[in-house]
Amino acid sequence: MTELGQLSCWVALLMAVWGAALSCVGALTKRGAFVASGSRGVHAAALFVTLASAGLGWALLTGDFSLRYVAAFTNEVLPLGYRLSAFWAGRAGSTLLAALLLSACVPVAVAAARRRDGAVAPWVTTALGAALALLLSALAAGAAPFGRFDVAPVDGRGLDPALQHPGMAILRPLAYLGYAATLVALAHALAAFASRRLEGPSPSGVRPWLIAAWCALGASVLLALRVGYAEPGSGGYWPWRAPGAPHRSSGFDVVVALSVALAVLVAGARVGRAEEAGRARRRRWAALVAGLTLLTLGFAGTAFRSEHVVSLADGESWRTADPFGRAWSFTSQGASRIERPSYFLTSLALRPERSGVRQPFLTTEWREFYGRDGRERFPPFITSGLRGSWIEDVSVMLVSLGPGRAVVRISFVPLAGWVWFGGTLALAGGALILAPVRSRERADG
Repeated sequence: MTELGQLSCWVALLMAVWGAALSCVGALTKRGAFVASGSRGVHAAALFVTLASAGLGWALLTGDFSLRYVAAFTNEVLPLGYRLSAFWAGRAGSTLLAALLLSACVPVAVAAARRRDGAVAPWVTTALGAALALLLSALAAGAAPFGRFDVAPVDGRGLDPALQHPGMAILRPLAYLGYAATLVALAHALAAFASRRLEGPSPSGVRPWLIAAWCALGASVLLALRVGYAEPGSGGYWPWRAPGAPHRSSGFDVVVALSVALAVLVAGARVGRAEEAGRARRRRWAALVAGLTLLTLGFAGTAFRSEHVVSLADGESWRTADPFGRAWSFTSQGASRIERPSYFLTSLALRPERSGVRQPFLTTEWREFYGRDGRERFPPFITSGLRGSWIEDVSVMLVSLGPGRAVVRISFVPLAGWVWFGGTLALAGGALILAPVRSRERADG
């Protein structure tokens, strides 16, 4: 199966180049045979990318450690779900994932373009074939995930614990899906320009892909912020990371995704203004503005967070006041340490009280992952104990642990919940702006 995957990468590259070239020539010379051949070539490239992805997925699920990629990102004790997410843990797998998601869009995009305007479809095929060829050329140039060991190891190194999180498992596919939809929208726009159909129905074909791109990219940004905020040891991103927490992400991916999402929103708004006008469209900006306002207020509130590093013995209590002046106390319930497959788990529970009223327990965990020989291979993975409300979030993070005593960081974060509500509202508002105005709304405008 893996040999088929390696071969499929090369065949897919050849088919993508063939399809893009033939479609371009057919569009320029108005020769239907070339156009049809180019379309079949790009569809064949998408099929072979799927076969290559299936080959890598099979190797990951079955634990074929003779593949360098499988041995680098999985091991025997890794749960089945995270074996699949190891697909995009490395650069080669991420490139193949991007090609797979773009390939999934190709048949839909080409068929939709052919239904809307036959003169535009060859140019859409050309653009998508060229984009697919660029991704596949990176795999052919040495990033293919099918390299083998001469002698297969008994077990693999394992997956970075920062990626062993449900949010991180879907974050990259979500972002890459947004990039793929953006490329399809760009292909439609370039096709309309090349065929001189800017005033015809072809620009409208951009709108569904802009909506998909905005939703996927916006959701990936919110997910990265949420995971980085709630799980300091993860690969997510939060601008005000707690001191001492492992810094595994520079936020570059978040900035790129946000930049592309904003560009998508601007382009979609221009398409909407070109086709529809009036109060109906202007009213849709209210949700986006309200969401961005709440998002800004939430980030402004989190800047006034208060943090306390406290050393607590088992059973000892510590008292303080939050930024709103409310009295809090935290009582240590002691720490426990157990061994799980591939890591040691240390957990600490605190019993909080606010103004004398007992609150739910806050539990923070510290996971130390180790390899087959018992040596640690990854930085500790920290999970915060978090309790959220509309006014503020209270979080507890384990800093260090000694005999009968633990050092914890207790944080009060005002208005943190507004970030998630405002971000979701802004995401929905942007989708409404990109959506077409119905006839009734157009008449009201």
